[in-house]
Amino acid sequence: MAIFVDNEPLAGGAFAQDATVSAVVDQVRARLAGTGRMVLGLRCDEQDVSMDRLEQVLGMPFAAVGRLDVVTGCPGALVADALGVTRGALTETYATVATAASHLSSGDTSSAMRALADCCAVWARVHEAVVRACGLLALDVSGVAVEGRAVSQWLRDLAKRLLGIKSAIESRDTVLLGDILRYEMDQTLGDWERLLDGLIGIASSRSSAAGS
Repeated sequence: MAIFVDNEPLAGGAFAQDATVSAVVDQVRARLAGTGRMVLGLRCDEQDVSMDRLEQVLGMPFAAVGRLDVVTGCPGALVADALGVTRGALTETYATVATAASHLSSGDTSSAMRALADCCAVWARVHEAVVRACGLLALDVSGVAVEGRAVSQWLRDLAKRLLGIKSAIESRDTVLLGDILRYEMDQTLGDWERLLDGLIGIASSRSSAAGS
């Protein structure tokens, strides 16, 4: 099998005949240690390996593959781009929150709950994106600060506010829920945006440092 890393042949790679593609990728990862780069994707016999095929390809004997391309890059740039997309999705929920509040005011609780469910799905993805970004950047969430507050504190404070929504829904307190949506959620969403902006800045600085 021919092995290439960013279109350059992998030098000095020695593998047992029964080694898997995963073993090849592990060796590439080991060589990348300390470089600020990471494995971003694979191409197998000139075909991009999608996420749903990744586990299957990693388990294949490497000798059964004609050519394996390992694509690497700076996680900072990847994380900054992903968080930018996440921020855009978050911003769109301002309008959906307002719609949910309007439905509650008019007594259309079912429509309000549907709108709020859409928001909650986005907010869950935002939380996941933040946690994943910190992992990719190897950030200590208790030690890294955004606007003078540890990332872990941001996450705790934001989770506490969202728990208020959950409690209001579970207790069927539509008055309290409406008040939260009308008077508190803009600040909460603004806090999420500030956190994302801070992390985007950190990721971008890592990308610039890796490229210099």
